Order: sequence, then C-alpha cells, then structure tokens
Amino acid sequence: MARGLKIRKYNNDGINGNQVDYGYPNDGSTDNGYNADNPGIVGGADENSNQIQCRSVIILKGLGTITATTSSDVILGTNTTFGSLTLNSGSIIAVPSTTSPTGYLILGYVDSVDSSTQITLLANSAYAVTNSEFVVGPNHNSSIIRQKGSRKYLVAQTSNYMNDEIIAAGQSYRINSLGTTNWAALGASVNAAVGDIFTATANGTGLTTSGTVNAAGTCILANPDVSDLTLGQMSIQLYTDAGTVYASRIKDHWSMDFENLYTNANPGNTYIATIFTTSGTPDPATGFTTAGTENWC
Repeated sequence: MARGLKIRKYNNDGINGNQVDYGYPNDGSTDNGYNADNPGIVGGADENSNQIQCRSVIILKGLGTITATTSSDVILGTNTTFGSLTLNSGSIIAVPSTTSPTGYLILGYVDSVDSSTQITLLANSAYAVTNSEFVVGPNHNSSIIRQKGSRKYLVAQTSNYMNDEIIAAGQSYRINSLGTTNWAALGASVNAAVGDIFTATANGTGLTTSGTVNAAGTCILANPDVSDLTLGQMSIQLYTDAGTVYASRIKDHWSMDFENLYTNANPGNTYIATIFTTSGTPDPATGFTTAGTENWC
C-alpha cells in the first residue's frame, strides 16, 4: 500500500499538547488536511481524541439474566438494567454459545425497551433460554481508539453514555465523566481521568454514584448492506468521486475499499485518506485518487 512514500510532518499544536501528524502520504505535495482539530486518520493525536467516525456494534455484557421463548417477542430480565443500556431500535440481544461459530446465539432485535426488566423484540425470539447470561449490541456512532490488526480496531461509543451501575466485570469501557465514582474499585486507575479505557474487575450493581461510561470493545471492519452490522462489526464510509463505499482497511494515511460492495472480500481500490477532500484526479506522486473519510471533527 505504498507506505514507504509517506512523509510524517508534525506540529506541537495537538490536542492536549500532543503532536499531530499532518499526513502528506507521498512526496510532500499533497496535504491531507490534518491539523489539531482534524487529527490523523489513525493515531494522529492522543488516543482519546475523536479521530474518525465509525458505526459499530460493540458486544456489551449485560448484568442479570434473561428468559425468552420462541412463542413470544418479549424478553424478561432478572436483576437487569435494560433501560440504562442505551438500546436503540434494532439493537441485538444475544446469549453466549459454545456451539455457535461466532460464540453467540442472536435471539432477536430490539423493538422497544419497556422497563429495566422487559424488552420487546421485532419478532418472536429465535431461541428459548431460561435465566441465561446475555450480551447486547447497540448500533451506535463510535470513534477509533487504536488499531489492533489490519481490519480490527478498539472503538468506543461516543454520544451514548451509561451510568456506572451498568458496569459489568470483564467488559471494557471509556470513562465519560468522573462524577463521584470510585473508579479504582471498578478496575480503573487510582488516577482515573476522562477518556481512560479500562476493563472492569467488578460489577457496578447498586451503585448510587454519578460517573458515566461509554461502551468500548474490539470490532472488525465490515462491508454492510445499508448498515446491517452484526455483533463485533464496524463500518467506515469513504466518500469517493465515484460514490460512497466502505473501508476495508485504513492504515497510516491510506484507505482501501472492498473489492465488491456488500461482500467481505479482498481489498479493492486504494485511496489517499483525507478528512474532507474527495477527488477523482490522480495524485501526481502516487497515482491514487483521494477519498474523504467519515469524521467527527
């Protein structure tokens, strides 16, 4: 992907005093448009900044247990906190499974959250379960924290924060606000700060403190049909001269789409990844066109 052509150029006006990688992924003739307000696509400024926007379905562990039957669209919870999990319409409800290749059996998709102990699905539950552990998959806007593989990223939800009483041991979170919460007791640092990522070591059940979190987790880039993502998937839109496509790879300041739309096949076209600019005119230094990247900045 022509990574050797990239020339790093830094300036010290980065977010929170950190340096910003301004891009220039060629001989220096093309400015990607990065600055303190628009940091690099991946890893440009500090990891707590909202670098680019993605849509993700983070696997979020729920507290309590659920019961469902295949003859009903109602899921009943015991000691659950459905109303605090920011479950939007279409959110996934699933249970762990040792027989499923994905590790989960999807019971269905949320139609409405009726109370802290009841959810109505869009259709009858696909499986019957009794007092089972469960996970949810809210489909929300998120931002990349760091890259973990060619298609894997640690991401965190952005606008959808949750109170600390929903925290479940073993789940990762990003601190949204400190409030009065004892974060060290939940697995975070004794010097916890807003933006910190931590894996909970204790449940938040019964807490009356005021700290809030966003869900965080590892997701893989997918090529969805009209944002039809499933558990553990994410998507990033690329705005090209030929139309909108989804990113199959984003590394350094380059982006690639999928070979075939809606098919998770091999990577297709390579673009110079920019924040705003889209152009069908090839860059003279690399021969690649530019693609604007979905962003928060």
